[in-house]
Amino acid sequence: MSVYLSPFDAYIAAAFLSKPGEQYHAIPAYEFDPRELIGDNGGRLHYFLHCGWGASDRKLVTRRKGGLVGLYGMDTVRVSPEAVNAVDLNINGKDLAHYGRMRERAGLFAHSECHGRVLALDERQRMQHVAQAIESMPGTIPVGCDINQMAMYDFDAAQWHFVPIEVFTSTTDSMEP
Repeated sequence: MSVYLSPFDAYIAAAFLSKPGEQYHAIPAYEFDPRELIGDNGGRLHYFLHCGWGASDRKLVTRRKGGLVGLYGMDTVRVSPEAVNAVDLNINGKDLAHYGRMRERAGLFAHSECHGRVLALDERQRMQHVAQAIESMPGTIPVGCDINQMAMYDFDAAQWHFVPIEVFTSTTDSMEP
């Protein structure tokens, strides 16, 4: 299960995953029913916290089927059978702090406030902003290249920011496995 703290990143991912005639939708966590995932994984819910997009020399990396390569921290929550109908997903403070530092290194200091502005958009406005983000990509490159940067989109400035991949992979405060 992919978890996006940035709703705009979720909308970008959905746009890239949609196929002609099929629509992929990002949904709020409270609308997602994880029971099947938990059952299939022996009472565990694996989730991936989206942090940014893989890039190589200011070009976003794309997967073979066209989606963007996301950079994720992974965690697992054990869910007891009696709690399967009301799963609380609590991202630990260390991971949240690391997420915030990654955004700040990209110059996105007001990222939390920006998320609220994105959620206030209607569907038409949201799709216009997503289209603008995709059009303003400085280029893409197929997977298999050396991912040496992390890309993040600045919704307020309508531009992409790139930071060294070490901002994501730093062992001093990286996402918990």
